Amino acid sequence: MPSKWPPEIQFEEIILYVSDNVCQICKSKLIIRKDRIHRIYSLEGPLKLVCKLSCCSNKQCSFSPTLINPKSEIPITMPRWRIGWDLFLWMGFRRFKRHWSVPQIQNELSDHYHINLSTDLIMEYLRKYQGIVAAKYQDIYVLKEEYQNCLDVILTIDGLQPEKGHETLYVVRELSIQRIWFAESLLSSTNAEILKLIQRAKQYSFQLNKPVRGWVSDKQDAFVTARATEFPSIPHRYCNNHFLRDLSLAGYREG
Repeated sequence: MPSKWPPEIQFEEIILYVSDNVCQICKSKLIIRKDRIHRIYSLEGPLKLVCKLSCCSNKQCSFSPTLINPKSEIPITMPRWRIGWDLFLWMGFRRFKRHWSVPQIQNELSDHYHINLSTDLIMEYLRKYQGIVAAKYQDIYVLKEEYQNCLDVILTIDGLQPEKGHETLYVVRELSIQRIWFAESLLSSTNAEILKLIQRAKQYSFQLNKPVRGWVSDKQDAFVTARATEFPSIPHRYCNNHFLRDLSLAGYREG
C-alpha cells in the first residue's frame, strides 16, 4: 500500500472529538492540541477521520504533555490501519467462511467497491483477522458460557504435519461439543514439549471447573507419557482412525 493516497480519491470527512471535558488527574479543562488525520477505505466509501487530540490545559499537571485520542475512532478502525472494521470483517468472512481466494477478494473489492488493495496488504489483514478469531476462541469467558451445560469434558490431541521436516501443528480438541481448545506449532515433538500442551489443556479444564472424563489420541509415546503424568487416573482410548489404519497395515503385512 503506497504511503500517499491517489489524488482522485474523494474522502468523506468525519471529525472526532475527545468525549471527556476535564483532565482525569487534576480536573483542569482539556484543550485541543492538534489534529491527526487518518484516511481509510470503508465499504461506504473512503473516509477522512480528523481526530482532535486533546491535552490538559494545566501546564503544571504531570498529564499535560500526554495527547488524548478520541475513543470514537476505535469503533470505526484501528490506529494506523488503512481499512475500516466493516471492510476488515467483510474480507475475513469471505476468506474463511466462503473460502474465497485472495485474488477473488481483491477483484471483488476493485470491481464492486472501487477499492484497490495489494495482495500483500489483504493477506496482512487476513492474518490479523485470524489472530483476533483465535483470541476469541481461547477466551476463557467464552468457553465458560459454551460449557455451562456440560458436566465433564473429553479431550483429544492430534499432530498434523503438512510436509516432512516442517513444523507439526498440534491441536487439542474437546469432543463433547466438538470444540477446538487451542493449537500450537512445534518444531520438536519431544516429551517435554508435548507435556506443555497437556498441562495447558489441564489448566483450561480447571478454569472451566469441568473434570476430564477421558483422553483420545494415537499411541505416540509423547502423548501417552504426558497424559499419564498429568491425568494418571483418567482413561485413555486409542483413536478409532489410527486403530483402523494400524489394523489395515498389520493385515497388509501379514498378507
